[in-house]
Amino acid sequence: MAKLILFLDRLVNFYLYYVVMACFLAIVPNINYDYPLFHFIFTSAGFYIIPPIFGISFSLLAMMITCVLISMGLKKAYNTIIEDKKDVDN
Repeated sequence: MAKLILFLDRLVNFYLYYVVMACFLAIVPNINYDYPLFHFIFTSAGFYIIPPIFGISFSLLAMMITCVLISMGLKKAYNTIIEDKKDVDN
């Protein structure tokens, strides 16, 4: 179970880096958002979850906060499993 939690934590961290790289890709001038590769990247990173408010998109911030909260929960679950394992061993 502990290995599964570590795997899921790494997967969430990988997705968080993916979202950050999509943010950097979004600031490149003259990028065609309708190109299939870029459209897939922006859609899968969560660009279109929350519509922009006054020209500012908060959907990426929401995705990053969600990823960090999930990662924190997984780390807490991992620490709890490790502590329980140490108590059983003693």
